[in-house]
Amino acid sequence: MKFEVILKGLLALLLLILWSCNEGILKTGEQSIYSLIINDVAQPIPPLPPPPLGKESVMSMPKEIIDSLEQISLDVAIAPFFNISKTNLNKQKIDLEYHSVIDLLFSKDTIHIISDEMIGLQKKHRVDVINEAELRDKKRLFEHFDQLIYLSNITFNAERNRAVVYVGWTREGRLAGGTLLYLLKREGKNWFIEDVRELSIS
Repeated sequence: MKFEVILKGLLALLLLILWSCNEGILKTGEQSIYSLIINDVAQPIPPLPPPPLGKESVMSMPKEIIDSLEQISLDVAIAPFFNISKTNLNKQKIDLEYHSVIDLLFSKDTIHIISDEMIGLQKKHRVDVINEAELRDKKRLFEHFDQLIYLSNITFNAERNRAVVYVGWTREGRLAGGTLLYLLKREGKNWFIEDVRELSIS
């Protein structure tokens, strides 16, 4: 009888450890995905406009300047999307692995919630998750932040090796902003950005 109690106790402890490890892996994966996106979106200057159709771009910067700009640390405000606008995204050129995940993201009728824990510590930029009240006063917001990034919650496929995130970004006082769809893939324990689709730009 005593042996059975000890065995049940050990099994319960093992299950708790496995559950904790799994929760840790999920949180780490979530933080890795958001870090990749924040570092990709947060730039000291907006991307150069595309060249006219059929012409090569004449607007370019020396690699040394680009490298130095990429080292600049920004103050970035993070806010959740309160609703996601459905888009006429052409999925024909997107890997089939992502189609059902994209459909799932845009079919969700939910408020997206982003927390400091989900974002985690960022190595490059100073990041702060803001609330709805702070978001209303954009003028005051941009007195403290260089850029505002909106994030949806992450939508995974069943195997949790593909993910999509709906992203918006804007800067104060410039016609600079837009929405993007990030497609991410996991290999082993590591996530990387496989593709980014521009949905709108202003």
